Amino acid sequence: MAFERRLRRIEELEEQLKTAIQDARQSEVEFKREKEKLNRLQVQLSKERTLVTTEVDRERQRLMKKHEFALKAERHRHEEIVQELRRQLTKCRAKPVSTGE
Repeated sequence: MAFERRLRRIEELEEQLKTAIQDARQSEVEFKREKEKLNRLQVQLSKERTLVTTEVDRERQRLMKKHEFALKAERHRHEEIVQELRRQLTKCRAKPVSTGE
């Protein structure tokens, strides 16, 4: 009788061990799938980041080219204004001051 109980207990423990091994294997398979999924997402994210960075750089260059001519023209206009003001200032300094007599 005690022998049969021990035998049943061993069989129960063996069954529990088999179940635990199967569960562990299933968990490992699920973990590998999840890891592969995360790796694919990481690659996709990296590609998207690269595309966005490229697009931002392209747009920045486009805007810089678009406004570059206007900026140069504005700088030139300001330089001309400054030169004209300097000429006028030089003329004012060169004129003799009348004493009103």
